[in-house]
Amino acid sequence: MTNDFYILLLCFTSGIAFGILLLCAFWVLKHSSLFRFQKIFIATLLFHALSFLNNFIIIAFNHLSVINYLNTLLISFDFCVAGCWFVFIVDLIYPNRYKEWQLGLILLPFIVFGTLFALTGNDMYYSIDLIFTITLGVILYIVFESAIKKHERILKNNVSNLEYFDLQWTAKILRILILICILWEIESISQKTWFDGGGSVNYFADSLWSVICIWTVVSFTKGVIRQKIFTFEPSTENNSISQSDTAEKKAFYKEAITQDIDSLIEENEYFLNKSLNLSTLANILGTNRQYLSNYINNEKQVSFYDYINQFRLKRVEKLLHEQANQQKQRSLEEIASLSGFNSYATFLRCFSKVYGTTPSKYLQKKTK
Repeated sequence: MTNDFYILLLCFTSGIAFGILLLCAFWVLKHSSLFRFQKIFIATLLFHALSFLNNFIIIAFNHLSVINYLNTLLISFDFCVAGCWFVFIVDLIYPNRYKEWQLGLILLPFIVFGTLFALTGNDMYYSIDLIFTITLGVILYIVFESAIKKHERILKNNVSNLEYFDLQWTAKILRILILICILWEIESISQKTWFDGGGSVNYFADSLWSVICIWTVVSFTKGVIRQKIFTFEPSTENNSISQSDTAEKKAFYKEAITQDIDSLIEENEYFLNKSLNLSTLANILGTNRQYLSNYINNEKQVSFYDYINQFRLKRVEKLLHEQANQQKQRSLEEIASLSGFNSYATFLRCFSKVYGTTPSKYLQKKTK
């Protein structure tokens, strides 16, 4: 195949990527709650979309003597786009922890190195930018993986449904993204000799990169739209367990927690509240959130998430039993909703984890 084919392929994939990124930005703007990380995501998509116009610029000015300088300058802009992604992920995993100027510090080195190269044309600044991007990417990836696991532990000890707070989807994409970034860095290095030979290879690599970016961005967009920020409800928890507490007050909490909580939850069907969290249940039971958490973690030896879902799965089992005996016919989605699960996917994960099989197979065994 000639270079003309690969140029057309690159133009096509770059144009599609440009359009899809703009559509994703509009999609988030229209359908999300617009937390700060979502606003940063929209800005990142717009900058990333602009980076796909680089390919058209390179192709248009291929014949100029300054093309290698121009190509490297545009790659430096790509590094700035990578910095925008770093800012977005930091604010996604640590929502509202850092001020805007602190997040801006992440972008500063990319802007400085890019500007220095633009002014001097010295490849040393490009190399520094490249090494800095790779190093920061790896470091942040390691930090993010640890932070996501910690975030999940906190969630499981405080909420009964993780669907809109869980960041595990981010972890999966990050693992793929770090591999993509490494490949992108390799491709960025190869572009330094783009016009000294092997052009078709680089055109094809850029086309493949465009396709991968489309998949990554669409995956992120789906997660970003549904993502919510988990925060503790305002409470006097710290004061309640401080040294200023009287012995009588602590005794009251301990007495309240020694009630037959299982029976209270089951009889009053508190587990059917799809947004039930630790604070809400503590208030209902007339006890302190910390004492309730200690009770569930130490006495029951499970997380709050698993504890509440045990009651939901008991209700599921009851409804499936009715289904098997043909007392009532319901879909599995309806059974999940009637049992307090806020999504069918969460229901399937919890059911499979406890029963070691899918609900449909479980039902088939019951009907035999």
